Amino acid sequence: MTPYFDDITGIEASSEAIKISKEKFGDKVNYIHSTFEDYDAENSYNNIILTHTLEHLADPIQVL
Repeated sequence: MTPYFDDITGIEASSEAIKISKEKFGDKVNYIHSTFEDYDAENSYNNIILTHTLEHLADPIQVL
């Protein structure tokens, strides 16, 4: 998505996954170390894309 968007924010519960992503994308992505259930958005977003996420949530309907 980095070739198409200037402002990308990733919410990730795994610090190891954030580390790997930072090695690949550097500062092209803003990272938030949190779960979706605990994340309290301060910003609004035009698009939200969830990949390989819903199966890991206790209450996916709440997150959606």
